[in-house]
Amino acid sequence: MKNKGFFRKTILWSPTFWWQDARFVFVSENPSEQRKPQDLIIESTKSNLNPLLKKAEKRKQMFELGPEHILTPDLRIDDPVSMEAMTIDGEEVLLIVEREKIKVYSLTNYQLINEYGRKGNGPGELTPYFEIPLQIHLNKDKISVNSDRKIIHLKAGMLSVNLPFVSVSRFFLHPEKEKRLNKKSFFLQLVPVDNKYAAVRISFSKKKGASKYNQVVETVLLDENLFPCKNAQGEEIILTSRERVHPKARGGKIIVPEVFPLVQVDEGKIYVFDGESIKRFDCGEKFTKNIDSNNSSTESLISFNSEDRVSVPKIFEKYVAEHIRIGTNTRNFFQDKSDAEILEKVKFPDYFPPVQNMLVKDGYIFIQTYKKESYDWRDKELGGKYEFKIYNLNGQLLKKVFLPVDDIKDFLKAVGTSSNYTFHKGKFIYLHENLEDEEWELREIDLKLPPCK
Repeated sequence: MKNKGFFRKTILWSPTFWWQDARFVFVSENPSEQRKPQDLIIESTKSNLNPLLKKAEKRKQMFELGPEHILTPDLRIDDPVSMEAMTIDGEEVLLIVEREKIKVYSLTNYQLINEYGRKGNGPGELTPYFEIPLQIHLNKDKISVNSDRKIIHLKAGMLSVNLPFVSVSRFFLHPEKEKRLNKKSFFLQLVPVDNKYAAVRISFSKKKGASKYNQVVETVLLDENLFPCKNAQGEEIILTSRERVHPKARGGKIIVPEVFPLVQVDEGKIYVFDGESIKRFDCGEKFTKNIDSNNSSTESLISFNSEDRVSVPKIFEKYVAEHIRIGTNTRNFFQDKSDAEILEKVKFPDYFPPVQNMLVKDGYIFIQTYKKESYDWRDKELGGKYEFKIYNLNGQLLKKVFLPVDDIKDFLKAVGTSSNYTFHKGKFIYLHENLEDEEWELREIDLKLPPCK
């Protein structure tokens, strides 16, 4: 019998779809030269499976997290407000803000190595504003602290002290300067960027016919003396702007949660969430001179659409009422009120804003949304985790994971001005309150981030 050839059609199945493969199969009179049908199937489908396997692996990396570790079970702190991690002279340190004080811990042995600040308005003293806790911002080896009506710049470093038989490194914070703020201005954020500041400013509207309750929320650029930067036409540089109505003009109702701009700075660039998208500005001299009042040089980096919207559930309204009743700034007015009476003073939007908090560090953009695995705050496992989206600096989505984060408890504080976590060298570092032992644990989770490009 002569050698023959014929076409064989093979129908293959997977849980998601069918496909068929047809190829010419060579058949020889010699049985040893003939190939098994299953070998033909495997060979014919490799080219079809490879793209699917790559897509599945990429999807796995999108949601994958490393193990969680307790770094120290007893970090001696009281009422932490926010935290930040940094590297100074090769030493990894963690800065934690407590009311009117900044504590510095080693990320090697987790011991307290320095602290700065005390309550007051004098030199070296710190006072949080009613709606805004103390905020720290890193700018290379400098730390800026927002206090009530002033900003303090601290020089940070490691000082080697040679003692008999041993050399000891001590972390130091030296105050370089304090700047008083214009009392006519109210800043939610004041973030240093090179020799300027990016600020979120609330002021009363200057429009003709505007009432005394009409306000303007703007993201502005200030010079080193905290005066507005101006372009070549002599106009004040305003990065984003929108109107806001004061709660008194809404019958005393507060909006929960209310959207305010969020500002972050990285490598001389300003990142602003304006309520709808994230924009990026380069604050160099060329930018400062050429930007016009219409923000024509704005670079829109990340946009949000209807798929990113999360409806406000009814259980969230109950949670808000409960925490307004017991909140530090609200309990004197609402502790004897029912849920219904409290909620008469609250206005809820149909949807949460797309961003709850934003950090830009180490070549990544970290966005905390309002999406949760469970909105029941009594569910300690799922109820304590929020969705985070992690992007590279080109706006490409790299990760979408759920991480343990404290719920908002004080609804009069501006959203995004405090958090119990930070990111450092691809790790999520956060504070966990151990209610049984009444101690704070410092924990970390490896985010398994791809290298930033």
